[in-house]
Amino acid sequence: MLFTLKDFQTTAVSDLVKNIEACLQLYETMHTPMTTSLTAATGAGKTVMSAAVIETLFDGSESMGRTGRDDIAILWMTDSPDLNSQTEYRFSEASDRLLQRMTTIDDSFDQREFDPGRIYFLNRQKLSSTSNLTRMRNGRRYTIWQTIANTIDSEHGTKLIMFLDEAHRGLGRQTGADDTRTIYTQVIDGRGDAKPMPIVAGISATIQRFSEAMRERSGRTTLGGTVVEPSDVQASGLLKDTITLLTPAESGTFDTALLRRACATFDGISKAWAEYCTRQDVERVTPLMVVQVPNNADEALYLELCDVISEELPGLDPDNSFANVLGEHTDLLPGNGKYRIRYASPEAIQQDRSIRILFAKEAVSTGWDCPRAEVLYSMRPGKDKTHIMQLIGRMVRTPLAMRIDGNDLLNTVACYLPKFDAKTTRDVAEYLTGNLDDDTISSNPDRRVLTQPITLEWNPKLDPAIQECFAQLPTTIRPRAARNGIDMALDMAGKLAMADIDKEADTKTKQAITDMFDAMKTLHRNDYEQARKEVTSAQATVTSASRVNRQITSRTLAIEADRRIIEHEYRQASSRLTKEAVNAYAKSRNVTPDDMLEFMTDVAALGSCQPILDELGRRCAELANNMFERHRDAIYGLSQRDRDAIEQVVAASPEPHAGRIAIPENRVVDTNRVRDGHPEPLPVRDRHLLSLPDGTCPVDLRNLELRVLDAELGKPDTVAWYRNPSGAARDALQIAYKRNGAWHSMQPDFVFFSGMADGTIRPSIVDPHGDWLPDALDKLKGLAAYADMHRDAFKRIEAVAEIEGTVRYLNMLDPEITARIESGEFAEARDAYLALGRVYV
Repeated sequence: MLFTLKDFQTTAVSDLVKNIEACLQLYETMHTPMTTSLTAATGAGKTVMSAAVIETLFDGSESMGRTGRDDIAILWMTDSPDLNSQTEYRFSEASDRLLQRMTTIDDSFDQREFDPGRIYFLNRQKLSSTSNLTRMRNGRRYTIWQTIANTIDSEHGTKLIMFLDEAHRGLGRQTGADDTRTIYTQVIDGRGDAKPMPIVAGISATIQRFSEAMRERSGRTTLGGTVVEPSDVQASGLLKDTITLLTPAESGTFDTALLRRACATFDGISKAWAEYCTRQDVERVTPLMVVQVPNNADEALYLELCDVISEELPGLDPDNSFANVLGEHTDLLPGNGKYRIRYASPEAIQQDRSIRILFAKEAVSTGWDCPRAEVLYSMRPGKDKTHIMQLIGRMVRTPLAMRIDGNDLLNTVACYLPKFDAKTTRDVAEYLTGNLDDDTISSNPDRRVLTQPITLEWNPKLDPAIQECFAQLPTTIRPRAARNGIDMALDMAGKLAMADIDKEADTKTKQAITDMFDAMKTLHRNDYEQARKEVTSAQATVTSASRVNRQITSRTLAIEADRRIIEHEYRQASSRLTKEAVNAYAKSRNVTPDDMLEFMTDVAALGSCQPILDELGRRCAELANNMFERHRDAIYGLSQRDRDAIEQVVAASPEPHAGRIAIPENRVVDTNRVRDGHPEPLPVRDRHLLSLPDGTCPVDLRNLELRVLDAELGKPDTVAWYRNPSGAARDALQIAYKRNGAWHSMQPDFVFFSGMADGTIRPSIVDPHGDWLPDALDKLKGLAAYADMHRDAFKRIEAVAEIEGTVRYLNMLDPEITARIESGEFAEARDAYLALGRVYV
């Protein structure tokens, strides 16, 4: 893969590959048509994950321990040729291995059966009765229906797998004559005498309708399904954290005023992206503003809109900066050609950076997404909120496929809705954060939807020493998906070399690993020699049946393994030890063709011995961790993208690692909250690290949180405070904790800063948290362990909860308290507060 998959994507790909392999096995043995599925919200990267799945099926994967198959053909079906074009383009971006293995089925296609090792893109309209592909004329030898049927009954043993994209659409009943069933139904269930599709993998954000339709089919078995949780997608940074909805504050016509404000926002975001990309030395993001017009938009409206936009954004090119994706597929020339609003196909917009302003009417197109779309100005009325929500749902991907550290402005989509009132705005906000029943946008209550947003920046009234103190706050890197230790070490070394931190890291690491391979033969001599015997001999079972005494006897014989068997074991071992390390080992031993069988036997023995694999994994993971610690300062001087990539390597360790907190540049917050259906202004407090120019910021807190905040601000030595983000963002103080054997991240609510008598600044963590929550005790244990490690870095670390009407706190800087919390003495967090807590004042 050319893309590095996020943790949730790697897990989903592995799970779907296993499901498809199980489907193939069941179909091959029982001849039962099988179905599986992938459910993932818009923006999760379904296309990229599908590319990784297909690449693994074709070529195998070292990291997953999977070998490829040369007998699989893929039929990728949608109901839209544009969507197929977008998918094919995304596949070519994601995988160099698939680039030359894709075929778009057009009228010229004429084959007896599909070739194994290839992906065939087909939209269902090509299967209609009037399509050239379905009729025997103009010299055609095979209709597309015959090609499908012949592949299912392949003379060459080809296994056909159908991927159905947007699988919730277009399915019908299984029964009925061919001319009454939907095209998808005929492909899946068979047409005429043709057999049903052997394997169907449905891909959708909302798979329920597909799953129900598959369960209703007789003779077809459904094997589980791979589900990606929306919260995992949001936490990964692939989706924007915040959506702002700006509407008129009073009744009247404010179209032009809001359009000018939208242009100002767009200009500010464009400058912010230019500054960030220059500072980080990454490819420049060129933001796009989408203007959604009513269905009856005429030339006069387009001219007015272009005039206002050009006035506010004078750098736009009237001939090239404007484009449309309207159904007419033609250029617009308002003002007798004063502006050219050229037609652009939806899939071309992301790459054509000369387009800065895009005109649309509804949701652009099915499956369209444009990560550089940052601002929406919609002239649709409130009754058209579905079209607006669908378009917002296509604009939530982050341009660089990652959350921008400490910069809310670049993690936000801004939407201007001049035709909306307060009620329809609330409807949209609830839709964007609630449970959804379609595929327009992921459902995630953690996403923020703001209706009266303001941007806070670093508080100008604070002592600069506070920022220095903040930058030293200890934060942790939570362990994520486990990984082969050898692969970790090689990956870490390669990244350090590529970043010019340690140019010899790759060479030194490969030498260290090959030395380990040799050392393992001595350290685990008995296990190694036994493994070598097993590699060089094969087991055969001899069964004898006596017709005299009617007995059956069996005995096992050891026979000498031939080269083919040893080569098979060698390939399996190379996958476990990584091909890169095995190749380095061969080079270090100067292996010649005459030595190759002996070398393969050695490697096969090393890679089949579990004690050796376990120790190699531990040692190599430690090697990767040591490289990270040794070069920590240099790593945190890299760009965000490069630093994140290195952190992802060390995050595969079994234990948390110390990270480095990012200083926040800005934060986008609301100034109102809705109570009993009516908006009301939020209270404000001073001394927050991020504020308005007057040093204040609005606070949206629960009762206990506000009580704690006011108590801490009332202390004479409190000089500043920080509302820690609730998500595991880079500008959040993160603390790892374990729950049910898995690592999670908690973000304490508040960090307070105190001015000490000696003139220094000291931080304190104060975390009000509900004791009744199911993870409360696990978080207390995590906070206790963190306090044990970083006791000297803080003035206070306190966990706060209201117990039986009394607010109590636990002093986590007291070693006796943390020891008792970590010991398992308490069954619930409440018990710890009652036994060890003091009254919070």
